[in-house]
Amino acid sequence: MKTLKASSPKGRTGFPLKVGLALAGVLLLPPVCHAAERWIGLEVGTSDVHRSDSKSVDARRFNLSGRLSLARWASSRWALLPFGEVTAGAIRTWGAGNGQNLRINEGGARLVFQLRYRPGRRLFLEAGSGPMVFSDKGIGDLNLGGKLQFRSYIGLGVRLGAQRRWQLSYRYSHTSNANISPPNPGINFLSGYLSYSF
Repeated sequence: MKTLKASSPKGRTGFPLKVGLALAGVLLLPPVCHAAERWIGLEVGTSDVHRSDSKSVDARRFNLSGRLSLARWASSRWALLPFGEVTAGAIRTWGAGNGQNLRINEGGARLVFQLRYRPGRRLFLEAGSGPMVFSDKGIGDLNLGGKLQFRSYIGLGVRLGAQRRWQLSYRYSHTSNANISPPNPGINFLSGYLSYSF
């Protein structure tokens, strides 16, 4: 199996800064409508590892995200909100061999749809998808095929607090390169996500 060379620290220093600036830009945008919602959130997850699968890697993912609601559709029982979201973070493993990456940085954008149950106004389902850019094309002995990836997820959550400014959700996500640059093993994560509306 071909080993992956770690990127030099010099090549990585600008990546988190660029994604962080994009994240700040979205959060500072004026609302597109009077009732627009702004959220900032932290996601922590672990890879869905199958020990018998040689193409899986035991890793953790940490992401900071910002989102802005784009519109709103509502009935007496349901509300559907689309969000534009940007995210930045890192994937880390502790099982890399010599010459392999222990960490790769990531940043991206996605469209998210959240379906809320209006009578209680607390429970929601959501799904999102969009492109991700990685600082390298592999982590540990897992070759993801390229730096451009696509992440999709589904989640179930609850809104907390008297003003419902907090959200706590559970997510299952899949990241792969859509066969743009084989191989395309993909990587899945089980995550917890905590966000705050301001």
